[in-house]
Amino acid sequence: MLAKPEVKQQLATLGAEGVGDSPQSFAAFFRNETTRWGKLIKDLGIKPE
Repeated sequence: MLAKPEVKQQLATLGAEGVGDSPQSFAAFFRNETTRWGKLIKDLGIKPE
């Protein structure tokens, strides 16, 4: 879907860029980001409002 020119154009008009990869790659990215941001939140003592 992200390879379609009309989809690329629509994303570009929104200032976005579509990036696609495998579900496994996305899962690894999500785990890394969760760990990264979770550590920062804990280190700074940020609490939900």
